[in-house]
Amino acid sequence: MTSPNEQPRLPVLFEGASPQDHATRWAKCWDEKFTPWDRGGPSMALYDLLKENPNGVIPLPSESRPKTALVPGCGRGYDVLLLSSFGYDVYGLDVSSQALDAARENAEKALAEGLYKTEGSKRGAITWITQDFFAEDWKDVKTPFDLIFDYTV
Repeated sequence: MTSPNEQPRLPVLFEGASPQDHATRWAKCWDEKFTPWDRGGPSMALYDLLKENPNGVIPLPSESRPKTALVPGCGRGYDVLLLSSFGYDVYGLDVSSQALDAARENAEKALAEGLYKTEGSKRGAITWITQDFFAEDWKDVKTPFDLIFDYTV
């Protein structure tokens, strides 16, 4: 916790950094195990939206119409796992290889413990991608996305 006169650490880390330097700064956060944005679970607002789907606002997958989703800056992959449990084939994208190592570990543990029950007709596939969302190089993924979900505190 910062004192009232002290700036929070995360904004200071990025202050004055060019966009090209951001990937290195995010990786540094993971190296130092400094992840204040990590809530320890998926977005409950996303869960509620998927579960309730008022007026069909979210394109839900079905056997005859599979859907794909992208979670940029996926971190430990909580939202990736949630979307997969609803049947989406999900791409979890993060600039940090440490984040995706943590996501793979989290996925293995969470699925073994049954934390993400299958909500759709089947669980969707998960693909982890270590790339910068703002760079062009990851865009060689040959699929359109039906849903892109990002949540930032």
